[in-house]
Amino acid sequence: MTVNTTRISRAWSVTKRVLTAVFLGYILANTTGTALALALSASEVSGVVVGTLLTFPFWAVSILYVFSAPSLKKAVIGLGGAIVVTGGVAGLLFVLTHG
Repeated sequence: MTVNTTRISRAWSVTKRVLTAVFLGYILANTTGTALALALSASEVSGVVVGTLLTFPFWAVSILYVFSAPSLKKAVIGLGGAIVVTGGVAGLLFVLTHG
């Protein structure tokens, strides 16, 4: 490999991690915030505000997770599994509370 090819390969690797962290982290943060908003027993407005405010730390942690994972594949599998779980919990809570 030449120097240019190595540089492009590293840049593409970082770009893939950034895109994964931004988009999958965003989805995970929002499904978690939705589940928290539905789980809180306060008024709907308070639940939505607290759930929305808590999405920011979840997004930050998911971004850190993507960049600390040993491989991009493991990061995608981890975030994907978490999205499925939190999305399922949010869906179940919605059915139970608004059913």
